[in-house]
Amino acid sequence: MWFKFFRVLIVFFLNSLTLSAQDIQRADSLFNSRKYTEANEIFESIYADQKASPSMLMKMAFIQEGLGNYAEALFFLNQYYELTANKKVLEKMREIAEENELTGYEYSDIEFFGNLVQKYKHGILGVLFALSILLLAMTYRYKKQKNPNYTPVVMQVLVCVLLLAITNDFFSKPKAIVNRDQTLLMTGPSAGAEPIELIKKGHKVSILETTDAWVKIGWGDREGYIRRNRIKPI
Repeated sequence: MWFKFFRVLIVFFLNSLTLSAQDIQRADSLFNSRKYTEANEIFESIYADQKASPSMLMKMAFIQEGLGNYAEALFFLNQYYELTANKKVLEKMREIAEENELTGYEYSDIEFFGNLVQKYKHGILGVLFALSILLLAMTYRYKKQKNPNYTPVVMQVLVCVLLLAITNDFFSKPKAIVNRDQTLLMTGPSAGAEPIELIKKGHKVSILETTDAWVKIGWGDREGYIRRNRIKPI
């Protein structure tokens, strides 16, 4: 019985992979034929299943930019950057941002480092965890030999700090793109709060807090609240 169940599961999995490959091939063919709208419908279906490749994300960004949907184009370019850490795509994002007078697309070396850490997060955590075990073994060995050596202890503390920082995403602050025009920035998480400013779509903002319906964001040198359904987390 269990054998039959697993066999059905494996067949279903292989069939889904085959269908995805066929969809990608058909969408690429439509894209190369400049049938961008039809290609984009298939790309969006694949993206919804979380099967997007860097190549596909670039094509989706190209289509959205061609349609004048610069906020969506920036979203997919940012997704591409998160997967590849390719600095060249930053220039394209800055170009679109400047053309549409958008903010939030200035990158520093610290942000680049944070993206690299996020990209290789699991591998880095694995290495640090292994190093932590090795340092514990060294500390125990020195203690057993009654040979005082505080280097492993100091290094262990540093490794633990790094583990905590990476686990809690200290090096990468959550960001989002405003995806609707005429978005009101409010002083509080309430429709009755005082409005601060109208924000147009495409701006990239830092997320400071999140509730069910509202998000607290950093906006220049100020902070404020916008409705959660008016941003797209990246």
